[in-house]
Amino acid sequence: MVSRASGIQLILLCIRNPVDPALSSLFSFCFFSVRNPTPMGDTENSSKTLHKLRLTKTQLEALHKLLGTPTASGSLAIQGTALTTTHEPITTSWILDSGASDHMTGNLSLFHTYLPCNDHSRIRIADGSYSSVAGMGTVKLTENFSLDKVLLVPNLSYNLLSISKLTKDEKVLVEFSALGCVVQEQESGKMIGTAKVDDGLYIWNKNSSQEGMALSTSKEDSIMLWHRRLGHPNFMYLKKLFPLLFLNKKISSLNCEVCQLSKHTRVPYPLKPYVQSQPFSLIHSDLWGASRVKNITGARWFITFIDDHTRVCWIYLLKEKSEVSRVFQNFHLMIRTQFNSNIHTLRTDNGRGYFNSILSPYLSEQGIIHQSSCPDTPQQNGVSERKNRHLVAVAHALMFTMGVPKYLWGEAVLTACYLINRLPSKVLNFQTPLHTLQKNFPLFRVPNLPTKTFGCKAFVHNHQPNRSKLDPRAHTCVFIGYSPTQKGYKCYSPTLHRMFVSLDVTFFENEPYFSASHLQGKILSEDETLSNLLIIPQDSISPTTTTKPVENPTATVIPVLEPVFPISTVQQQETRVINHTNEEKQPTHSEKQQEKTQGLRVYSRRHQLPETETAVPMPSLPEDCLEEEVSPLSSSIHLPIAQAVLEEIKALEDNGTWEISKLPTGKKTVGCKWIFTTKFKLDGSIDRYKARLVARGFTQTYGLDYEETFAPVAKLNTIRVLLSIAVNLEWPLIQLDVKNAFLNGELNEEVYMDFPPGFEESKGQVCKLKKSLYGLKQSPRAWFNRFAKAMTNDIILTGDDSIEIERLKEFLSLEFQLKDLGNLRYFLGMEVARSKAGISISQRKYVLDLLSEVGLLGCKPAETPMEPNLKLGTDKDGEEVDRGRYQRLVGKLIYLSHTRPDMAFGVSVISQFMHAPREKHLEAAYRILRYLKGTPGKGLHFKKDVNRSIEVYTDADWAGAVNDRRSTSGYCSYVWGNLVTWRSKKQSVVARSSAESEYRALSQGICEGMWLQRLMGELKLSYTKPITLYCDNQAAVSIAHNPVHHDRTKHVEIDRHFITEKINKGEICVSYVPTRQQVADVLTKSLSRKMFEEIMGKLGLINIYTPA
Repeated sequence: MVSRASGIQLILLCIRNPVDPALSSLFSFCFFSVRNPTPMGDTENSSKTLHKLRLTKTQLEALHKLLGTPTASGSLAIQGTALTTTHEPITTSWILDSGASDHMTGNLSLFHTYLPCNDHSRIRIADGSYSSVAGMGTVKLTENFSLDKVLLVPNLSYNLLSISKLTKDEKVLVEFSALGCVVQEQESGKMIGTAKVDDGLYIWNKNSSQEGMALSTSKEDSIMLWHRRLGHPNFMYLKKLFPLLFLNKKISSLNCEVCQLSKHTRVPYPLKPYVQSQPFSLIHSDLWGASRVKNITGARWFITFIDDHTRVCWIYLLKEKSEVSRVFQNFHLMIRTQFNSNIHTLRTDNGRGYFNSILSPYLSEQGIIHQSSCPDTPQQNGVSERKNRHLVAVAHALMFTMGVPKYLWGEAVLTACYLINRLPSKVLNFQTPLHTLQKNFPLFRVPNLPTKTFGCKAFVHNHQPNRSKLDPRAHTCVFIGYSPTQKGYKCYSPTLHRMFVSLDVTFFENEPYFSASHLQGKILSEDETLSNLLIIPQDSISPTTTTKPVENPTATVIPVLEPVFPISTVQQQETRVINHTNEEKQPTHSEKQQEKTQGLRVYSRRHQLPETETAVPMPSLPEDCLEEEVSPLSSSIHLPIAQAVLEEIKALEDNGTWEISKLPTGKKTVGCKWIFTTKFKLDGSIDRYKARLVARGFTQTYGLDYEETFAPVAKLNTIRVLLSIAVNLEWPLIQLDVKNAFLNGELNEEVYMDFPPGFEESKGQVCKLKKSLYGLKQSPRAWFNRFAKAMTNDIILTGDDSIEIERLKEFLSLEFQLKDLGNLRYFLGMEVARSKAGISISQRKYVLDLLSEVGLLGCKPAETPMEPNLKLGTDKDGEEVDRGRYQRLVGKLIYLSHTRPDMAFGVSVISQFMHAPREKHLEAAYRILRYLKGTPGKGLHFKKDVNRSIEVYTDADWAGAVNDRRSTSGYCSYVWGNLVTWRSKKQSVVARSSAESEYRALSQGICEGMWLQRLMGELKLSYTKPITLYCDNQAAVSIAHNPVHHDRTKHVEIDRHFITEKINKGEICVSYVPTRQQVADVLTKSLSRKMFEEIMGKLGLINIYTPA
């Protein structure tokens, strides 16, 4: 027979060691006998039950073997009966028992409160006997944790904690592990106590609260120690390695400052659900670029404008980032004109293109709120950022499919925008953006041409009137998109470098135009960019894919709402508008008018001039005027520009510039384009708009349609001499302007030109030029020949005879269309101010525009143009920079140095690295700009002086160039007390001594002084006194006065004889000047701030904008 104790051990063993399934009935019986014990002494029934078990010999042997296996200590309580194995009594410790139904103890002293029990309740203990419950009360396990309804069982050897009571009544969590147990509050997770493992039992720790706190502190130290040892891993991984260290610890409670400094990441940005808004109330915008490869139009950037409500995207290609302001102004005008709506908010990133002196005031004036994202937080501008990514991804797919080269990336992006606007969007509940736009503006229509495969081979019908019968009837092109302003396909001919827009196109959609080798693309030069855009009107042709004729568009058709080309793409391309009329077509009103006049007619049937008085100002670039090539009758051109076009055409016709004739066989035409100019007043406001028709003279052939081209022009040095004379003699300065000056030159060669863009031409007819036109090779010389007979272009009149000045004005007005601009105020980009104190010239507006263009308008000013003792070389340290960008910047700084001798040396240095500029050279150029930021209004001041002499200061920096050890010469000359000329230039040969380098500089200064003396003679202000030259090198001065041959001069004999001859003739006088008084020192080296400021006053530089 199996006893109860053996049965319990058997059950525990069964749990740990699975046995043969055939023994399960025996285990069930043992377990049943424990749960339902038979009365004491009822062995008969027990034996009967056991005899029901039929076990084989093998099973009995297995059972004996199991019964003989020693077991570990344990406890089991079932349905309120506490069962334990035999252990030594522990009167003060508590055992956590998952089988006990109640908390119970045999130690009365453990109770905090106690009540006797008189209901004669009993419990069954492990040995099968029953024990009475003497009472019930409260026991305090810790200072803050008490147990209610704890039973007092006098004969109980152990203090038992019921797990079920703890979890149900006390609302706690109990977590067991191989090394211990933790009891925590269920809601807060606060640890209540712990238990340790002792001989298989979980014994509650005394003073658990204090021990827990100590354990918590020590564990945290251990955790951080292992955290440091293992290289600061995530605490989550550390918990996997050392779970016991985290028994009472939450990962969120652990902080590591080193991890924050070394592995700090950005907080995930919450997704913003699409919120319905009014169309154009919020516009998202972003700028993409710069692309390393230029588009065929010369663009390197593109800018997007996305309407938040409709998600329609407008895209514009840009050549320069500075075009952002102008493009947005045109975009805003288009929204107001086409949709009668206003933009409320513009959301962008912090790009420099959006924050400048042009766009920011414009947004303020228009009441548009400019929202910008936080620094390095592109997700705040997520709509436009994601749109750019989408556009580029689609463009990549279009290009890769057909192996389109990279120089067509801009057309691919435009095509991607066209397609995306017509595809369903998840944000719009799978409606298309253009459909959403049409729901808000039902009167407008959107053109929808049948889509074709981008990059496929296309054949465009040849409409050339001079095509012979044997010439091909079509041009082989590549399909590159859809025209936004015409109902036609855009096809580009790489062989002709021309673009066609037509519906007379046949597509081979499965055949790419480019081979696979073109996939990498190429970088186009300036001459390879698209120069001819052939736009074929669709009112006279029909598509090859349909037999239905295309309806003739009229001037009353509502404008197409497809996003238009940017000014920098359409407007900066040559546009040839050719009218191909059908034979059966009735003459139009404009065709009837052609019989009455031989002049050009505006192509106005489809291109209507906008009837609006609102003119969007053109942005001010760093020049005194803004020049850009545009299509004159583009929908984005406003009324003043269109009027300027008509005025220019009228002036050309009135001047007899051309006559309409047929192109002779064997002759070729010269193309032409429009250049628009915005003239500004002295205060920076717009004065007027000018349109200029420019011939493409680079296509002319020497000896065929031009011969000599040279024409002299006035130097700015001469103008400064004139200003010095005028201020000393108190002469007036009057400015005149000859309108269309170059148009007055007579041509001796036969030159034929295409019709101007935007005007109709008759079939086979061209313009035969009778007079010169801007852009022709021979125009400057032809104009100078005419100039020599009268006078000319931008004129400054001065003198002491006011009557003769008025007579000269009358004479010039008879010869040319003359405009009297009054007193000299703004000339060749220089601002002229005159007062009793003298005349001041500066280029403040030029400086501010240049800083804005480069993005340094908000930079920290520098005190000097160059760092003291800075030596730049051609070594290959640092990365290369964009050569074209660097050359343009240096060129603008050179032009600025005409009124700023203080930066002449710095500009001379950086201009020596135009062929291969690097980062350090660009940084030096930026240093000059930062210096200009602190002194934008500084300029030359001409004052009245009693000194009527010519003085020249010369200096040299011996072996200053680090690469070739050549010296730098510098000189500055004064006429009647005012600085008029200066120069900083590296010498052409290496000087063996400082005396030699100074001697060469002295020779250059003498040449400049002689030229000034001759100029004064031509102005009838003869100067007979010797020219005084100042040099701070006594050896050079001694050599100049000593005619004896010397070792120092035997290899510079020409300079020595030249200087000696001029001294002997009494034409020059060489004097020594101390280095501290040598003003030319600033032209040879970079000086410290103190020395630099001392020389500035001697150069005559002042800032008239500084408050008095």
